[in-house]
Amino acid sequence: MNNNEKEKSISVAEILETSSKQKNFNKRKKIIIRISTFAIITLISLLSLFFTSSLESLLNFDFFANSAITKNDSKIHFIDVGEGDCTVIEFIDGKVMMIDCGPKEKWNKINTYFEFLEIPKRIDYFILTHTDKDHIGNAEKLLENYDVKNLYLPKVYSNYEVSNNLATNKNYKVYDNIVWNNFCYKARTILKPQQINYINDFISIENIGENEELDNSYSVYIFPPSKDYYEEDNDYSPFIWVKLGYHQTLLTGDAGKDSELEFINTYKTLVEDKTIFNIETLKVGHHGSKNSSSLEFLQKISPRFCVVSCGKNNSYGHPANDTINNIKQVKSSIKIYRTDINNSIMCVNSYKGGLPSLVVKYDYENFDNVYIKLYYVVLNIILIAFLLLIVPLFKDIKKFNIKQKNKV
Repeated sequence: MNNNEKEKSISVAEILETSSKQKNFNKRKKIIIRISTFAIITLISLLSLFFTSSLESLLNFDFFANSAITKNDSKIHFIDVGEGDCTVIEFIDGKVMMIDCGPKEKWNKINTYFEFLEIPKRIDYFILTHTDKDHIGNAEKLLENYDVKNLYLPKVYSNYEVSNNLATNKNYKVYDNIVWNNFCYKARTILKPQQINYINDFISIENIGENEELDNSYSVYIFPPSKDYYEEDNDYSPFIWVKLGYHQTLLTGDAGKDSELEFINTYKTLVEDKTIFNIETLKVGHHGSKNSSSLEFLQKISPRFCVVSCGKNNSYGHPANDTINNIKQVKSSIKIYRTDINNSIMCVNSYKGGLPSLVVKYDYENFDNVYIKLYYVVLNIILIAFLLLIVPLFKDIKKFNIKQKNKV
């Protein structure tokens, strides 16, 4: 072989080697790009789960926020917190009342609700009806994250208050529970003593405007349970009468049938005078349990609307068929709204064109459903990305290994 032939042979070998290096480089680049793309898609998809609250505003709360509601309307919000209770009242003067705050796992829902409906994160009147977790689960977080002005508690002490000589009424019940204990500790730490009130007597919260019949006025009456001690925690639930302009709402917490009868007998004159006590909306007691909403009580109250706060497909069977039947027996025209069907419910009290009106609005999408749907969407996106970007790499790696063996 002459020198020219050797040079040509070397040149071809160099070209082949360079070409092989370029191919390997391109393959590595392809692998890096595919893996990086998959990693980015996976990261963005997983992060979206943490921002579900923001996503929900596009699917859910804009229905409320963009509806024809003025800032001057007073509103009662029955927030869908699953199998629990959370009611928020926006008064005409801008003050806010919250009655119970749902189970702990619904904190994100409540916080998002406030954000997108632009409700001030200032609770002027925070009422806890009793100590069940589905009613007080977010109480500690509310104290930490919201500006609570006044707190109203059932006649129940915690171990913290007893051990620190803060339990001044020896007749009150002491509830040994970590959630209640932590909340009471937080309340005593953050709030001043004069901000903490026990529902042991009739409480009146009123704002009388120029014309007490119009919606520039409101009244809230809190009727306490008659006894200081009950074995059943639900019996501590007060009856809360709310009047916004013309419209009246009655909320009963988890009060049972005995408490209902106690209320209508104790305040018989008030209840029977329909010029004073003319209930339009009844917040049905104890999530529609068969142990509440007796026929006698419902006949005395005779509301136009009923609101039931309960979880979808809950294990308790709420609302009970007995309760629904009792409501329909009183008046077949009574409209029943349920958070397990209608999701969050908002009653808007308006006074337009010289006439009062009560507008009932409700969500068209449930927050939990949004999260579950997004969860499955994210899994599908990651799976598709894996099949399109990563699986083909296994084939390339397999081919590469075969070639390496053949070279050997």
